[in-house]
Amino acid sequence: MDESEGAGPNGPVIDQELVTPRRRRWAGPFVGGVAVGALLLSVVWGLSQPKGPGPASLLIAATGGGATTSGKAAPTTFTLLGTFSLYGTSSTVGGACHGSGGYSDIADGASVTVYDAAGKVDAIGAITRPQSLGMSGCTFSIVVSAVPNDDKFYQVEITHRGKVTVTADDAKAGRVALTLGN
Repeated sequence: MDESEGAGPNGPVIDQELVTPRRRRWAGPFVGGVAVGALLLSVVWGLSQPKGPGPASLLIAATGGGATTSGKAAPTTFTLLGTFSLYGTSSTVGGACHGSGGYSDIADGASVTVYDAAGKVDAIGAITRPQSLGMSGCTFSIVVSAVPNDDKFYQVEITHRGKVTVTADDAKAGRVALTLGN
């Protein structure tokens, strides 16, 4: 090869405009992957953070909120707790006790409605944790959250079985004990 064809004294002459520097092919995807990973991590972290009010607000909400003359929060709601016993017509299947025959609506998770003195629905909860009383029946726990704390008495109804009146003191103290059956 002679110089007119691109050969020089030290070998071939290479046109510098046609030669591009060799890039590291992994650098672009690596940086992009780090950026995507950081974005995903921040999204997951953001989604895992508690939403809503801070701990102080949650404490006030759990106790019902509101202020009293002593400066402490006065509850505006409470959780009504009690027991419900079904006698005479129950069945136990797989360890879970529930009503049978005409009482088949009585089972774990059945609704409990709490009404105010005027008959307006205050809150809805459920009967839970069924336990067998042997051949005589079943007993359940009553749990109804967020019952307004402003009535002198309440009416409590299990499914559609009729309202039973309880005092506010008994309702707030967990002394509600209802029965159905013989």
